[in-house]
Amino acid sequence: MSPDATGSDPMLAVPVPMTDLFGRAGREQLASRALRPVVASRLAASLRLIDNLGREIITADRELRVVLRRGQCACGRRSRR
Repeated sequence: MSPDATGSDPMLAVPVPMTDLFGRAGREQLASRALRPVVASRLAASLRLIDNLGREIITADRELRVVLRRGQCACGRRSRR
């Protein structure tokens, strides 16, 4: 099959019955799929990146909450309230 108007190859399409393909249910569905080795490898790398970014976001959020609770701006100065 040739790519469609969006440039996607319909043979690579994965129907997604849930709202978050990279959440628990989506990952279970992805794990149950028979993917070519190169696709499975890229998927695994992408999931690792998503997981690492998620951890970075959680860390940054915690740090910002501490700074904001102290009434400081990101540069360390006291904010004007």
